[in-house]
Amino acid sequence: MASLRYPLTRRLPEPNPSGLFFAVTVVYVLVLALAAASGSGLLKALAHGTAVAGFALLAVHWLFLPRTAGAPPGVVPALGLYYAGLGAALIVGLQAHDLVDLLKLVLAPAFVVFGADFERQRPHWQMDERRRPRWQMDERQRPRWLWDELPVRLGFAALVLLPLLAWAAQLAAGHTALGGGREVGLFANRNNAALYAVTLIALHAVLSGRPLQRVTVYLLVGAAFGTLGVLLAVLLALVLAVGRPRTLVALLAALALFALVAWLLPEVGVFARLGPLRDSLRLLADGRVDLATVSYADLVRQLRSTDLSFLFRLKHWLELITLYAQGSPYEWLFGFGIGASVRLSEIHLVPHNDYLRLLFECGALTLLGFVALLGVLLWHVGRRWEGVPLAVVAIYFASENLVNNYLAMSVFWFSAGALAARSRSTTHAPG
Repeated sequence: MASLRYPLTRRLPEPNPSGLFFAVTVVYVLVLALAAASGSGLLKALAHGTAVAGFALLAVHWLFLPRTAGAPPGVVPALGLYYAGLGAALIVGLQAHDLVDLLKLVLAPAFVVFGADFERQRPHWQMDERRRPRWQMDERQRPRWLWDELPVRLGFAALVLLPLLAWAAQLAAGHTALGGGREVGLFANRNNAALYAVTLIALHAVLSGRPLQRVTVYLLVGAAFGTLGVLLAVLLALVLAVGRPRTLVALLAALALFALVAWLLPEVGVFARLGPLRDSLRLLADGRVDLATVSYADLVRQLRSTDLSFLFRLKHWLELITLYAQGSPYEWLFGFGIGASVRLSEIHLVPHNDYLRLLFECGALTLLGFVALLGVLLWHVGRRWEGVPLAVVAIYFASENLVNNYLAMSVFWFSAGALAARSRSTTHAPG
């Protein structure tokens, strides 16, 4: 009836600039999927070019947006501190840096500003949309969401399906294995694939205005890729972000179901990781290993398993912390250079802890800005369902190498900025 009551006053929907970010992301995922499925170096180079071109397009669009109130309070100072530390680390020793990783660390966090300012340009962002149900608003008052458009829903389906199709092509070509292979579609490993799945949940909340409120779905996402760290991060995030009585009851019921499956199928998926973890804790509790001196070969023999995920992290972290402590105050502030954790460590791998990695490679100043930015965003979003996927990523930073994943990180930072701006606008809407 609204179209009959307002035949002359109806206007075309106002543009939502978040749609541009979404379109750029879909194109980027499409090129990445083609590169992963074909193994083409040319397409991989094209994917890198697409990422840089997409960032440039979004930056230009952002520059010409009407100036609004800006990012939520605290975001710009935290981001400025992060970039100040990164810039100082760059000036300290350009020759010591991995320039590809440096580019990712520079570009990805800027999406916070894009997300916040693009959200503020969304039609009716000033309205406190929780005050009145949508059925009480006429068509001109009703909030408009990108998710209401069919092309956006199809594009989101592409973001989900294209990585899975690329993974299927890799499996069919024998480039990876379902159980032991490292590559998972567009991603270097299952941990990063799980990270991407979690960030898509946050992006869905940005597009639809309706956060996912299903404990079981979060647990399934956490367990789907067989990574115990993701599942633990999901559990902790649910408790911290929405740990209300009804949610905790649902969480306990889901955990009981998972425990039953773990008992019946102890060698399947994520449950197969529980045994090595239990044995690792016993070795440490009994004092049978000294992480500072034990070799990785000895750990394999004592554990009777090649699954050193837990002990590997502890030993690697201890080594990097020791190297950091032996550095100069200059290196404490500005780090040993991006990529130094690989060059200087015994095992020549990143530390599987992004907080430690930023401290070691970029210094205390960069880490402080990074943590402050996460804290400010989570504080603005608050204890609500929108904050669950953001909290999952913030927790999982402590046990995995995620900041190198430009696709997932751009989605994460953009969604975090948009949700923080939205939470603030609905909380402080004019009365």
